[in-house]
Amino acid sequence: MCGIYGYLGPAGRAVPEALKLVDPGILGRGEVAGILEDDGAFLHVSRLPLVDRGRAAQPFVSNCGRYAILFNGEIFNFRELRAALAGRYEFRTESDTETALAAFLERGEACLPEFRGQFAFVVYDRRERSWFAARDRLGICPLYYVEDGEGAAFSSTISGLLPRRGTIRRLEPGCLKNSGSEPRRWYAPAAAEKDWTEPGLFAALRKGLEDSVRLRVDTGLPVAVVYSGGLDSSIVLSLAAKLHPDVTAFTIGEEDSEDVRTARRFCLERGIRHVVVPFGAEDVSGAAIGEAISHCELDEYLDIINAVISVRLFRAIRENGIRIALCGDGSDELFGGYDMYRRADGPALRELFLHKLGTLGNTELQRVDRAAMSNGVEARVPFLDDAVVEIALGLPPVMKNRDGIEKWCLRRAFADELPDYVIARRKNPLSHSSGLHERIRMRMITFARHYRRAGLNRFAPIREDFSHALRRAHHDVRRAIALHARSSDYSLWHKLAEFGKAFLRRTILR
Repeated sequence: MCGIYGYLGPAGRAVPEALKLVDPGILGRGEVAGILEDDGAFLHVSRLPLVDRGRAAQPFVSNCGRYAILFNGEIFNFRELRAALAGRYEFRTESDTETALAAFLERGEACLPEFRGQFAFVVYDRRERSWFAARDRLGICPLYYVEDGEGAAFSSTISGLLPRRGTIRRLEPGCLKNSGSEPRRWYAPAAAEKDWTEPGLFAALRKGLEDSVRLRVDTGLPVAVVYSGGLDSSIVLSLAAKLHPDVTAFTIGEEDSEDVRTARRFCLERGIRHVVVPFGAEDVSGAAIGEAISHCELDEYLDIINAVISVRLFRAIRENGIRIALCGDGSDELFGGYDMYRRADGPALRELFLHKLGTLGNTELQRVDRAAMSNGVEARVPFLDDAVVEIALGLPPVMKNRDGIEKWCLRRAFADELPDYVIARRKNPLSHSSGLHERIRMRMITFARHYRRAGLNRFAPIREDFSHALRRAHHDVRRAIALHARSSDYSLWHKLAEFGKAFLRRTILR
């Protein structure tokens, strides 16, 4: 994974020095910096070298010298794609970056559905001075841009574009864009229910997730698993430990929290190396909260609370010398892990699933990407593999929630893989089950100030959580989506009330 930044200005003009200053948020996403300066253009990649670490320098220029690609992400099936291009393109590296460029030069945007992975990239045509950008299906990797009469700029972070004039826009998940034109979708999740038998579904889920994890641990480097002791991360950890010889589980939380107790028990039983990450008073300081907000650039409060925890967790992973981490994120949105899914039915439930899945790239996945990459760690998300997503989109609701049990089909599919105490454990969000939610919630009254200080108001205002909008709409999904689209920040009274409730819960729990 990488941090990318580019400025494409008028031909014949030198790029202003101020626009060559790369934001620390971009520099922190990688270890090796690469720069390409062209007529009126400045392209920068801060690369975290994981694939063909010695030769796949970026920006990567085509054999003919006309095209340059700035690539962030991983294409896990690049060897298969590379084999299909053999004889028509002369490869100089063994990298997915070069494979992505070669596929694009041969097939244009039609190559995107063939990419199995997570990516955001820009291809620059040095002769025509035009550019093409694309983002993966669900937005695991980020991309922002500014385009005006003076040219264009693009970045992996919002902060990378704050020095630029003009409106900062996000390339949405599953979208592509050509220079001078509006973005358009190349992928949109759609529910298409399939008539599954239970044995057939359970076998498909086991195979899909095992294949997904296998692709994501196909590396000679050590691998971390973000592990809460819950169902989703237990599935990922169990499979990863079978498929890779050097896996370490990382759990963050208070010593007596449900997460830490369950994770310790499971790792001890399986003989998996386990690191418990302490979370002290300094980790909920004003500086820590400001750091999480400026790094993760999130505009909803619950995401920010989880970001404070995630930044600390990924820092510990990197301090242990690991640069690749697997996460269980995405499973709740695919298989109905939240209480809100049990309060809707029929078309409204389908709309809720699609809305939550479609906005993942700007909420949960943004938190994971920024928290990981700001610490030089690449996060990989096995549940969001194309094959697994396709299975989930084809499931009737009764396969996801049955008899009051969320993610019912996953629990049944992995009943022989995981112990009963994991299978029976109900969903509890990260900040709650780690025992850290109330400690951070007491500081939420400061979030907006840190958000403004980071300059993020220029992109979007901080606002209420979608779950709060859903409650305001009395669980009318369509109305909640409309409310949230135009919602603003919580009132001061709401924040004071949250502080009071968190303080009382924290006091009682002690």
